[in-house]
Amino acid sequence: MSGAKDGSFFTVDAGGIAIYQCDDIEVRDNHISGVDVPILLFVTQNNLVKGNTIVDAEGNGILLSSTGGNEIQENTISAGLAGIAVFSSDENEIAENNCTMSFYGVQLVVSNHNELSDNVCDNNTVGVQLIVSDENTIGSDNQATDNDVYGIELGSSSDNNVVKKNVAFGNGTCDILVSNSSGNTQKKNEAGCISGF
Repeated sequence: MSGAKDGSFFTVDAGGIAIYQCDDIEVRDNHISGVDVPILLFVTQNNLVKGNTIVDAEGNGILLSSTGGNEIQENTISAGLAGIAVFSSDENEIAENNCTMSFYGVQLVVSNHNELSDNVCDNNTVGVQLIVSDENTIGSDNQATDNDVYGIELGSSSDNNVVKKNVAFGNGTCDILVSNSSGNTQKKNEAGCISGF
């Protein structure tokens, strides 16, 4: 890893990787199993997290908190909570990840202007969930199939998001659902149930 600045650190503890106030770091090609949060980015910018395999994470597989401008690419994740969790983090690119066997495949909470594309979020409770998250782009070419409840869910004041060119079939309650939110648009999605737009 390179690019740390004064007062910042990265650490590897019990198999997990935490990055705090380090910019322009690359986290690549790690295999991490059975820890609480395998990869954490906190108060950091413009990092690349790519090609990591995360198995049986107890909490969130990759957690972004108060961070922006990151690229999260080509990771394979199964986790107890979210495969990729994005909290209070804006303008991140989340692409070509495989998030399965988790409660949420990808979850955005109070996070805006992020882009999700080419991710596979199958066999979770919910494939992709947004909570109080605005002006994100979900698409194109995400796959959210065979999840227990929803494929893609926009809820709790998630406004002005675009959901486009995704595939969502075989989800337990609805494939693409919007609730308690406004100004969202969907186009060219392949799904059996689309509700709330």
